[in-house]
Amino acid sequence: MYDSEIEVYGNVTQTDAAMIGARAYVNSKVTIEGTITIPAGGTYISVGAADKTQADYEATTSKAGYFTYTDGFCTVWVKDPSYVPPKTIFSTRYEATFLNWILFFLGFGFIWMWF
Repeated sequence: MYDSEIEVYGNVTQTDAAMIGARAYVNSKVTIEGTITIPAGGTYISVGAADKTQADYEATTSKAGYFTYTDGFCTVWVKDPSYVPPKTIFSTRYEATFLNWILFFLGFGFIWMWF
């Protein structure tokens, strides 16, 4: 497809070696939220006129946690199964609520000192 964006929620499994795991044409973007499995001799990804193997991803990515395959005009992103997102300061809602209560009581203590 031309000038389109497609998101695949899951894995792509190709059983025919003559088929392609994922393909993007001019100005298209494809995001695969899983893995691509192809048989021996099959084409992993085709971007524009270039066929790419699983190891042909770009050194840098514009989407954290994804392998990027591009020819400059179209892009395919495939989720990196080993990616671990960075932990935020407040990893849960309860940690943030607890910190808010601490700050509230500290602030109340400072206000109480002035009276």
